[in-house]
Amino acid sequence: MCTSRQVSFSPFSSYTVSEDHNRSLLLQFTLNELFSLHSCLDKNDALPSLIGSETRILPFDWAVDLGPLNRISEYLAILPLAFPERLRLAKSSKKHLDALVLNLKKKHSEKELSIAHLKALHHVIEQLIVECEEDENLSLFLLKHKQQIDALMGPGYLRAFLLQLYPQGLRSLEEMVSDHYHERGFFSLIPELKDLIALLEVDG
Repeated sequence: MCTSRQVSFSPFSSYTVSEDHNRSLLLQFTLNELFSLHSCLDKNDALPSLIGSETRILPFDWAVDLGPLNRISEYLAILPLAFPERLRLAKSSKKHLDALVLNLKKKHSEKELSIAHLKALHHVIEQLIVECEEDENLSLFLLKHKQQIDALMGPGYLRAFLLQLYPQGLRSLEEMVSDHYHERGFFSLIPELKDLIALLEVDG
């Protein structure tokens, strides 16, 4: 029997997280915290402050901002509810997070190893993105975060990934997203989309 689950940072419950729009939104939330973690590591920010006394979320710490590590821990914990058909893949994300936390807790943590764990997490999320490839909001999110994705995964990474999803070319992605926004009446987002696609093509 499915039970409701209260969470500290996300707007999802076990009843709603498996809906198509919410699955896409959960991936965006997760990636956003992953980018925040990479930024902290890249700038050598105080990593212990990201971990706090515990990495799990307690029921009554809603008023305390424990940082991106705690938020991503929560989002990864509900991935299996969002993608029950990819259960093994969703659960593997926790192993990568646990390895990241273990490294960060070391007195002399290895920055490159931490970033390698973040890359592994990104690869897991990529495979779940495939399940939501028709979601226009997720596509726009990825395009708007090209800089962060390429900074973590390597130059030109997002373009190569999108071409795997849309082998007919980036224009097919543009047409799909434009059509969806047109149907929904979000005409103002289409010029931004076209500009982002054009920049991605020039970068390639």
